[in-house]
Amino acid sequence: MKALIPIERVGRRSQAGNKALNLSFLARKGFRIPETFLLRLERSQRLTSPEFREEIRHLLDVHGALAVRSSANVEDTSQNSFAGQFKSFLDLKTEAQVVEAIEEVMNWDSSEQLRSYAERSSVEREAIVMNVIVQKMVSPVYSGVVFTCNPLTGLNETIVEAVSGRGDALVQDGVTPERWVDKWGTWIEKPDSADVSEALMKKIVAEAKAIARVYGRVIDLEWVYDGTDIYWLQLREITALNYPDVYSNHIPKEFLPGIIKPLVWSINIPLVNGAWVRLFTEMIGKNDIDPLRLARSFYYRAYFNMGVIGSIFKELGMPAETLELLIGIEVEGPDKPKFKPTSKTFRKLPRLTVFFIDKLLFGRRARKKIPQFREQSKSYDIDTLATMEPSKIIDRIDSLYGLNSEIAYYNIVIPLLMSLYNRLMTSSLKKIGIAAENLNIVEGISEMKRLDPNYELKRLRAVYSELSAGARTLIEAEGYSGLLKSLNVAGFRDELDRFLADFGHLSASGNDFSFTPWREDLDHVLSMIVNFEDIGQKSLITLDEALEGRKTGLWRKFLYNKAREFRVYREEISSIYTYSYGLFRDHFLALARTLVEQDRIDMEDDIFYLSLSEIRAMLNGVPNGEEPRETVKKRRLEIETYRNIAVPSIIFGDDVPPAEEKESSVLKGTPTSRGYYRGKVRLVHDTSDFNRIERGDVLVIPYSDVAWTPLFAKAGAVISESGGVLSHSSIIAREYGIPAVVSVRGALSILREGELVLVDGYTGKITVENGVS
Repeated sequence: MKALIPIERVGRRSQAGNKALNLSFLARKGFRIPETFLLRLERSQRLTSPEFREEIRHLLDVHGALAVRSSANVEDTSQNSFAGQFKSFLDLKTEAQVVEAIEEVMNWDSSEQLRSYAERSSVEREAIVMNVIVQKMVSPVYSGVVFTCNPLTGLNETIVEAVSGRGDALVQDGVTPERWVDKWGTWIEKPDSADVSEALMKKIVAEAKAIARVYGRVIDLEWVYDGTDIYWLQLREITALNYPDVYSNHIPKEFLPGIIKPLVWSINIPLVNGAWVRLFTEMIGKNDIDPLRLARSFYYRAYFNMGVIGSIFKELGMPAETLELLIGIEVEGPDKPKFKPTSKTFRKLPRLTVFFIDKLLFGRRARKKIPQFREQSKSYDIDTLATMEPSKIIDRIDSLYGLNSEIAYYNIVIPLLMSLYNRLMTSSLKKIGIAAENLNIVEGISEMKRLDPNYELKRLRAVYSELSAGARTLIEAEGYSGLLKSLNVAGFRDELDRFLADFGHLSASGNDFSFTPWREDLDHVLSMIVNFEDIGQKSLITLDEALEGRKTGLWRKFLYNKAREFRVYREEISSIYTYSYGLFRDHFLALARTLVEQDRIDMEDDIFYLSLSEIRAMLNGVPNGEEPRETVKKRRLEIETYRNIAVPSIIFGDDVPPAEEKESSVLKGTPTSRGYYRGKVRLVHDTSDFNRIERGDVLVIPYSDVAWTPLFAKAGAVISESGGVLSHSSIIAREYGIPAVVSVRGALSILREGELVLVDGYTGKITVENGVS
C-alpha cells in the first residue's frame, strides 16, 4: 500500500486535518493546486522503507523539488489558526531532505513556543494529531495571501497581499507586501507603483471570490503565481470571526446631530428606538432586540449599532453586505450590493404581506389618531408645574413618555410611507415624461399654511412693517424689551402671541429639548420677523396642469393623491411630536428649580447633564455614586473638551476610540490587529533597545521576528515600518490582543521618543498628539 495518497481522495470525514481537507476540497471543485499527497504510514511502514523512499524519489524526478507541510487536526479551525506554529519546509530537492523534513513536522511536540500557544488557546497537547502533506514545489514569481472579507472589521472587502518570490518572506523576513483592496469590483487601495500587474490581481480576486462562494464562508487563501498560472496552496475559514458591533453616525447625524446631553439621551434613545423596535417586530415577528442596544453614545454623539440592524436584515433575508450601504460607505463598483429579496425573504412573505396591508391602510389610522394626539398633548398644562410636588411632576413625565412613545411610532411610519409614495409617484410620472419635482403636491391644502411657520412669519413681517418708524427702531435696537416700551403696537403684540401659541415650541433641534424654544427667546423671534425676506417659491404646477388634458391611469392619480395626503400627515405628526416632546423641557426645568432650592445643583440648566435615572435616585434620596454637582461638573468639562474633536464616522466595537484634535498630525499604515490604544512611543531599532521597554509602551519597530517576541508581552500597541497581515509582528500582536499597524513608512524617523500617539487598529491611522509625555 502506498504511503502517499492523492489529496483529492481524502474524504470529508478523514482525520487528516483542515489543511489537507481544504486542499482536497479545492482539488475536487476544480481549483488549481500543486499536485499534493497526504502521508499515511501504516504501522508496518517506516520512513526508511524502500517502498516509501521510491515514492519520494519518483516525485522528485517528476517535479524537481517538493514542499512538506503540517496538517494537524487543530490547524485552520474557526477558533484557532495555529499560524506559524507548526513547521513547513520548501524547495526540498533530495530524498534525505524530504525525509528529514517529514520527521521534523511529526516531531512537533518539541517546540516550547507551540506548547505556550496551545495553552493560550486552551488546546490540550494530547488532543493534537499531526498529519503531513507532501506537495509539488511551485517556483513562484509572486506569492501572497488573499482575504475575502476584511479580517479586522468584517466589511465586504477582498484584500490581496503580494511579494516577489516565495511567500515565507511575508512572515519570516518582515518584507512589506504590495497591498490591493477590492470593494464591490473597484480598487479602494492599491500601490502607487506596483510590480504585480493589475490584471493578475483582478484574476486572483475573482478566483478567491469564486472559491468563497463554493465554500460558503469567508476565507483566507495562500497563493503563488509561476508566471503562467495561479496555484492555491492553502484555504482556511477566517479565524476568530467574532466581529465587534459596528457603530455608524451616518443616519443619526441627520436627525440627532452634535453633542447630546445625558438627560436628552436617557429620554430620546429609549423613546425613539422603542418605536423602531415596534416597527421591526411587525416586520420580522418576535425578537429580543433591546432598544438601548440600537444606539450608543461616543463622545456624547449618537451612533447606530449597525450590528443590530444587520440582524434584522438577516431575518428578512437581505444580503449582509447591504448593511454597509446604511453605514454610509460610498464606493461605486460593478458588484455594489443591491436591496433585493432572497428565498428567506419569501419565507417571510405572509408576515410581510400583513405588514404591507396594514401600512397601505395606515392613512385611516393617521386621520383618527392625529387629532387625538394633538388634544392629548395640549392637555398637559405647563402653568400648573410651579405648584406641583416633584413626585407628581415625575408622574407627569412618565405619562408624557407614554404619549410620546405612541406619537414617535407614527412620526416614524408616516414619513416612511410619505417617502415611499413619493418614490412610486416620481417613478410612475417619469415614464410619461413628467418631472415630479415640478409639481405642487400641496396646492389647495389649507392645513399646510397652518403648519408652516414661514407663512405666519411672512404675515407678521407685513404687520411689523406697518408700525411706526420709532417703534421699529426701538425693537430693532432692543429686541423684546424695545417692543414692551413701544406705543401703539397692541395689534402686533396680539399677532405675536398667536404666533408663539402655534410655533413657540420650536427650537434649533426638535429632538433635543435642552435647546431653548422660541417662546423662551423672544429676541430671536423678533429678529426672525424683522429680518424675514420672502424670496419667493419655485413656480410649480398641479398634476392636471402637467397632464394638459392627457389621460392618465388611475394608478398615477392614486399615487399623486397618496403623496399629497401623507405630506400633510407628515407635517401634522411632526408638529405634534415636536410640541409634545418639547414638554419634557418644561417638566424637567420645574424639577430643576426644586433641586436648586434644595441646593442639590447650582443652576437649572445643570439638570440636562444628569440622566433620568440619576434624577429619580436624587429625588428619592437614594445614593447614586458621586454627588450630582461633581457629576455635572465632570460632564460639562467633558462636553467642552469633546466639542471640537474630530469624531470618526464608523466605530468598530464597544471600546471608545481615542479622541483626537482636528489639528493633530496623522500617519497611515496597514491595520493588522484590531483595537484602539493611546500610549507613549518607544523607538526600538534593534535588540539592544529591549531593556528600555516599559509596560504599556507603543513599540515602533523596523520589523520583527521570533527573537522580538518577548517585547509584545509588555507592549500596548505596535507600529512597524514593514510587514503585512501575515508578518510576525501582526501575528503576535493578534495573539496578544493588542493593536498593530504595519507598513508605516518612516515611522522610526517621524515619531519621537516619548510622544503620545493614538493607534487605531481598525483603520491603520496613527494620530500624533501635541507634546511629549
